[in-house]
Amino acid sequence: MKKIFFLFILFASCKNQSIKNIAGTYGGKYFCADCSGIDVQLQINADSSFWLNEKYYFGKYFLRFIDSGKWMRKNNDRLILSGTTELPHQYKIISDSILQMLDSDGKEIQSTNSNQIKLIGATSISTKVPIGDTLIGMYSYNDNQVWFTDCGTQNKIKVAKNSINTQIEKEYNRIQRKPNDLIFVKLIGYYSLQHLIKGAGVERVVVPNVFIEMDASSACR
Repeated sequence: MKKIFFLFILFASCKNQSIKNIAGTYGGKYFCADCSGIDVQLQINADSSFWLNEKYYFGKYFLRFIDSGKWMRKNNDRLILSGTTELPHQYKIISDSILQMLDSDGKEIQSTNSNQIKLIGATSISTKVPIGDTLIGMYSYNDNQVWFTDCGTQNKIKVAKNSINTQIEKEYNRIQRKPNDLIFVKLIGYYSLQHLIKGAGVERVVVPNVFIEMDASSACR
C-alpha cells in the first residue's frame, strides 16, 4: 500500500512539474496559402493564461491578430488554448521546447511545410498583451458602427468599442465635413476577434490602444 501511495505522489508531482514547464514564449513561422507567411509568437503563462500573436504578411503589408485567454493540457500531449475564437487553438506537445499546430479538430495537419513553433524564452516574458502596431487607414461612422479601412490592404473592418475608440469618435465628430465622411487616422492597435452581440459566432475587429492623429485633409497614399 505504501508503494502504491508513493507512486501516486510521484506521478502527481511529475504531472504538475510538466505542466509548469510548458510556461514560456514560443515562436516560429507558418506557411500561408493566402498570404506570404505568418510569424507566430505564443506566450504560455504559469497562471494558465496565454496570448497568441500572429502576423500575416501580404507583400510589404501585414495584419497582426492577437488572441488571449486560458490554456489547459489534455491527454498529456495536447495543449488547448481557449480564447475569443469559436474553436480553440490546439497544439501537440512534441517536446519540452517544441509545439506543433493542429487543425480545429485536434488532428495533425498534412503538409510538407513547417507548422511548429519553438521555445525562445524559458520563462514568461510578460503577461500583458502587446498594444499592437501603427495602423494607418480611413475612419468612418455609419449605421451606428465605426469602421476602419486599412490603407495597405484596403480591408474594411469594424472598430472595437473601448475608451480609445471613444476618444477617436469625439475627434471624428469634431472635424467631419459630412455624414459618413472618410477621415484619415493613425493609431496603434491590432486585429482580433470578438463575440457577436446578437447571435452566435465571432467577428474580426480592430482594437485601438493609442490614438495618434486624425486629419481630414489627408488620405491613403
